[in-house]
Amino acid sequence: MSSSKSKFLLDENVRIELAEFLNDTGADALRVPKGLKNGRIATLSLKECRIVVTNDEDFAAFPKSAIQGVVWLRIPQDEPEALVQAFSKLLASGEALDGCFVMLWPDRWEASPLPVEIRTA
Repeated sequence: MSSSKSKFLLDENVRIELAEFLNDTGADALRVPKGLKNGRIATLSLKECRIVVTNDEDFAAFPKSAIQGVVWLRIPQDEPEALVQAFSKLLASGEALDGCFVMLWPDRWEASPLPVEIRTA
């Protein structure tokens, strides 16, 4: 996924430095309004085809039918340079983010498909 075509939705708990970096590199990064509930963030993610970037573990539970994709940041908030550097490497890798749940650390990431919603009778 090229950063020039990428669309991201940054949760309120994500450092502004990441939004600035993404927009400077040609990505389309928006920050969610403060206080917006997770369900509304997920809905907006699907509506606008944006990958949610967050520090919130709760997004791991959203199924593929409810959210475009998630990058869960596992980088200390007091290390904005490490955050930007790790995200830059993720984008440069070409890793698919749509439909995926990605855990991003300073030195690596793990990507897996979002869970499929299981219907019960």
